Amino acid sequence: MAIIMYNGQRVLSGGASMVYQLDPYPPDTGVVQNTNPFRIAATWAENLDQSYTPAASSFSISGAGRGVSSVTLGGGALVNIIADLAFSYGESITLSYTKPAVNFLRETNGTPIESFSNFAVTNSMTSQPALSFVRIYESNPTVVLVRWGSSVTVTGSNTPAAYTDNSSKTLQSVAYVSDAQLTYDSAFNQAEAEAFNLTYIIPSSGWAFDNGKSAESAVAAAFENQTAVWVPS
Repeated sequence: MAIIMYNGQRVLSGGASMVYQLDPYPPDTGVVQNTNPFRIAATWAENLDQSYTPAASSFSISGAGRGVSSVTLGGGALVNIIADLAFSYGESITLSYTKPAVNFLRETNGTPIESFSNFAVTNSMTSQPALSFVRIYESNPTVVLVRWGSSVTVTGSNTPAAYTDNSSKTLQSVAYVSDAQLTYDSAFNQAEAEAFNLTYIIPSSGWAFDNGKSAESAVAAAFENQTAVWVPS
């Protein structure tokens, strides 16, 4: 019996009959990069029919508690799988796909992409800037300064929901200059500043960037419980 690969299918040829057995058909490549720490960019060998987008539930990603929030076709052979939690530098990532009954991935010639499990995704993220300090200055006690790395520019958008803390105060806004500047609704006193603990989780958009790299979050390194430093004016 001869075994022939054809268009993602294994053809078993024996005698006068031929039996087609569909093989798992993972992408050629799958990559995660710093430029979007939520996205797996999966590329197949052949272009895909852009008319069919499978539900996010068709994909699963390794990692406890991590799900898939959306799937989009990126043109050609590219599929973008967006996770609901950011990936981190050095993390081992695998991708699985269960072919749905409708809107399954298929090549432009109609050949379906079959289910596959535990495809190894290339994690190309470089080391992310870790939290450097959390400071509250006596001269401006409504503002908490957060820095990643050493002395580098951090950019992002106004994403207060990315930050949580143990205070009873309300975080009103976030601005990024050379540090992240978190403005609260009332001033901290010294005792409150010394007891202040902050957690930052990379949001789905508008995350902090440090020299082109997404700033590290609790997904990458558990740096909650960073006690703020009260700095006299």
